Amino acid sequence: MPELPEPYLKFGLLCERVLEEKDGVLSFVRIVDRFTVMAKGTKVPAEMPPGEINLMAVMGWWGGLGKHGAKIKIIMPGGGEWESPPFTFFLDSLERGRNIIANFTLAIKQEGLYWVEFLLNGKVKSRMPFRIFYEAVEQPAAPSKEET
Repeated sequence: MPELPEPYLKFGLLCERVLEEKDGVLSFVRIVDRFTVMAKGTKVPAEMPPGEINLMAVMGWWGGLGKHGAKIKIIMPGGGEWESPPFTFFLDSLERGRNIIANFTLAIKQEGLYWVEFLLNGKVKSRMPFRIFYEAVEQPAAPSKEET
């Protein structure tokens, strides 16, 4: 039996928000490839403290047939990885596609270059860089009542 054609990745991106209209048309709001973690105060750490960021990933798979599984994988600086649960979908026409919108929280431990991979059936189909910056702004302490 011949293999069914796999869909191609029409788009894969990170953004702040996705608007999906009644007719299925998508609008992407604030497509991002970098994120700044800010720390302000009288005593800010020199290195970025661990934390979490909320992200939205969007994948558009088109032109294939049959049942497929898509995932998002993020490779951290230093080698750690995060992987989404699988998104299983079925395509019944070469002229149709499937959009996948995934909201997730990513635990971050350091600034640096992260790689976002878009996988189909266990194989990387595309990857994009995503850089996290740490900006520490130390502010002078407010004068106490005794000093004024």
